[in-house]
This record gives sequence, C-alpha cells and structure tokens, in this order.
Amino acid sequence: MLDSKRLWIGIGTSLLLVLLLSACASYPQVKAPEPTNTPLPAAPTEPPATATAPVPTAAPAPTATAVPPTEAPANTGGSSAEGNAEAGAKVYASTCAACHGQKGEGVLGPKLAGTSLSAEEIVTIVKNGKPDGGMPAFGAQLDSQAMQDLAAFILTLGK
Repeated sequence: MLDSKRLWIGIGTSLLLVLLLSACASYPQVKAPEPTNTPLPAAPTEPPATATAPVPTAAPAPTATAVPPTEAPANTGGSSAEGNAEAGAKVYASTCAACHGQKGEGVLGPKLAGTSLSAEEIVTIVKNGKPDGGMPAFGAQLDSQAMQDLAAFILTLGK
C-alpha cells in the first residue's frame, strides 16, 4: 500500500510539473524591443585611408532626401499616390523591422509581405495600433507623411 501511494504521488507531481512547464512555454520569452524613431547611422562608403598613400575622396552620393523642392518625391513601386516607399523603408527599418522582420516576413508581429491591406488601412493600424494583437500605436511618434511613406513601402514588400 505504501509503494502504490508513493507511485500515485510521484505521478501526480510529474503531471503537475509538466502542466506548469507547458503553461510557461506558451508565453513569449523575449520581450519585443521598444520601437524607436532614431535613424540608423550611415554605412561608410569608402575604405579607411592608409598611412602610406592618400586616398582621393569623392563627392558624397545623393540621398533620397536631396530632392529639389519643385519636384515631387519619387514613388518607388507605385504603391501609393501620397507615400514615398524609399523614405518609408527608413521608417520601417527603425520602427517596424524588429517585430515584422527585415523583409516583412513576420517575427513577433505578423507577416506584412504581400499584404492585402490598402495604404489607408495600413496608416490606420500604424496610427492607432492593434491592442488586441500586441501592435502599439505610433500616431504620437510618426507624422502623417511618415505613415504614408511607411504604407507605400509595406505595399512593396513581397513583390
């Protein structure tokens, strides 16, 4: 009788341990990084100069922000009449890629590549978030143009 009682206590304890461990495993162990709106530093375009020979320097390459004020920004990908996908790529890299992946493949957040959402729907979600899905609101961090640019870039993912 004593051995069967120990056996049942051992089985009960084991089942309780398995239940507790499986409950812990269903929660994400990695906290999503807080989104930032800090631009990434520019990568060096030239190798460092050596002490033996001077390296000639070239004029810096034009950037996406160097658009004359009389011209409208180019709409890379033709995704949205109001958004610039090239500018949106920078916003995506600093704000969205940690959760949605560098190419929109989905990491902690859902896959964005090939989404069926419209640019307006994307802007609404970015602005207001989706609290039931874990998506924070970025309406206070991003202006309306940045959200339009972001939507234009997201619509180019997976194409």
